[in-house]
Amino acid sequence: MKPSEGRRESRSYQLLIYVVLIVGGLPILLPLYWLVLASLKTNDGINAAPPHWTPIDARDFVTIDGQELRVSVFDDGRASQTGVARVKLLRQTDTPLVIPPDRIARETIIDHFVEIDGVRRRVEPRGQPDRDGIVELALTGTMRTEEVASDRILVSQEPRYLWSVLGISFEVLLDGAEAATIHWSSPPPTIRVHPDAIAVGDNAPQVRWNQRLIPVEIISRNAAGGYQTVRLISPPNGLSVPAVEIRREDRIVRRLTSADPAGETREIRVLRQDLQRGVSTVEFLNEPRTHRAAAAAVTRTERHIFFATLLGQRVEVQPRSPTDERTGPVAIDVPGPIAVAAGRVRHEAPLRPQWSNYVAAWREQDFDLYIVNTLFIAVLVVLGTVLSCGLVGYAFARLEFPGRDLLFLILLSTMMIPAQVTSIPMFVMFAKIGWLDSYKPLIIPHFLAQSAFFVFLYRQFMLTIPVDLEDSARIDGCGPFQTWWLIMMPLSRPIVVTVAVFSFIGVWNDFLYPLLYINSDEKQTVALGLHSFKTAYGAAAPQLIMAASVMMIVPSIILFFAAQKAFMRGVVVSGVKG
Repeated sequence: MKPSEGRRESRSYQLLIYVVLIVGGLPILLPLYWLVLASLKTNDGINAAPPHWTPIDARDFVTIDGQELRVSVFDDGRASQTGVARVKLLRQTDTPLVIPPDRIARETIIDHFVEIDGVRRRVEPRGQPDRDGIVELALTGTMRTEEVASDRILVSQEPRYLWSVLGISFEVLLDGAEAATIHWSSPPPTIRVHPDAIAVGDNAPQVRWNQRLIPVEIISRNAAGGYQTVRLISPPNGLSVPAVEIRREDRIVRRLTSADPAGETREIRVLRQDLQRGVSTVEFLNEPRTHRAAAAAVTRTERHIFFATLLGQRVEVQPRSPTDERTGPVAIDVPGPIAVAAGRVRHEAPLRPQWSNYVAAWREQDFDLYIVNTLFIAVLVVLGTVLSCGLVGYAFARLEFPGRDLLFLILLSTMMIPAQVTSIPMFVMFAKIGWLDSYKPLIIPHFLAQSAFFVFLYRQFMLTIPVDLEDSARIDGCGPFQTWWLIMMPLSRPIVVTVAVFSFIGVWNDFLYPLLYINSDEKQTVALGLHSFKTAYGAAAPQLIMAASVMMIVPSIILFFAAQKAFMRGVVVSGVKG
């Protein structure tokens, strides 16, 4: 008979175990995966919506006048179902858009300014000056204010019904409780749609939207942009739409009643209220504030606006050089958006990791100094924790003295006290003895067996070591201290490695205690350095924050894998009593 080889698991069972382990590890691995990939992205890539999981360099291009230019797409036409994208040309440093100077039209705009209360304000003249040379001026962007009686203000709630179609929302009138029929309350705006979205009906063209056909009127066809401009047509009997597509908005409207009963009310906005006097300071909407001044005090300033026809659209442009002095092509920038058929936008997304983020992050902050400071603290803390906790754990495991079990119970009970609770009295104590802005509060307590958890690990592991080895050492003339150093500590190598790894990672990631005790910049640790780096560059360059974070977790990962075998054995064996 062959000796038993033990039970062999089937391949399907092993495969199931692997799948369960992988799925269980995903919640831990995905944040690390995202962190590493985010550190390799560009600033635009890390802020992209929807986000990309890989560090791709997404780029979009549009061809204008035979030149392929890079653009930023802020509306791809999918949500609106128009098939027309809106793009903005990025500022091209190497290959800008170039057009002939005769295609650039210039308009001159005259701005009027006048000094009011020592402030130069932009105004719009109203009519001609009178016989005294005084002209009435309307202040641009400033509404007229007045103090009125509060009881003349009427407050009402007015509902508005909006319908969104092809990416445009406009106000409609409702018929029926179920909102099945609507009419336009104002002329609907023009909409750009792709020709494929237009179907020719019996009476008028129709646009496909939400599996329905909406009657439209074709305004123009733009072959250069690849789209057509249409306007919605309101049927005589209204348009039937589902009630869920109608959005109601209620707004609070304040109006000022006229002193004349036959006069009209005017919409206002209340700025201030004086309850004792019963008056309010209000601002009249759509009524600019006026000012009378001498016509001679009004200054005129000319400014020029340039336009060009691109993709069949007249858009504002900014020439990089004066057009009057150029006879050849003129390089221009386009600050505004341009509409183009979505199919004419070329998209490429090559995999392009930005390894330069790590160099930039290291150069922007003194991480080399922070690493040296943290390593100095970590080495001393690991040394003090391994020795002091090992000595106390040996005493609780092997030495007999009165009250040992009670003291061990009290020690374990301290694990239930949050560290934040003891941080305040510790800070007060260290401040009184003059240890602030030094490494002493971060190092010296660890030489006094500060961690009850590590003492517990040592005790549990040392209980598994045979007593015969201690008896042999005692026969050879070793005292308790020599037995601990020569016999117990070498045999406790797994738990020593475990405590060392835990202590190192704890010091490397510690943020609270260095924040409390360290004030000098040259003494900061890695955690404080990352926080300072995040404060300085978090909003402007998040990819650098990710790169710095990846670099700072590398020492912990290397230490874990280097001590993995002993570390795992220490974690497993420390809780088993032999």
